[in-house]
Amino acid sequence: MERAQQGPRARYREQTRAEIKNLALRQLAEGGGGALALTRIAKEMGLSGPALYRYFTSRDDLLSALIRDAYDDAAAAMARAAARSARGSRGGRARLHDLAA
Repeated sequence: MERAQQGPRARYREQTRAEIKNLALRQLAEGGGGALALTRIAKEMGLSGPALYRYFTSRDDLLSALIRDAYDDAAAAMARAAARSARGSRGGRARLHDLAA
């Protein structure tokens, strides 16, 4: 569903999920996998612990969403690099550099 077609509730839900994921990424960056705590995320957002479970059913569900996002980002970067490489007449090493970047 395109964003323009979403109602206010769906947009709010999407924004809240994005905020939860951003806080989770920050926790992971600061302290690794063991530092990820849904209750701490809920507290930072001003939500009750159980309210957070409306957006992610478990810690594993949140981690899975973060992993999917990372794969989506990597796939998009690869597609952009492949498109850049296909447009130019660059050599193999330059193409590999584009794909790795």
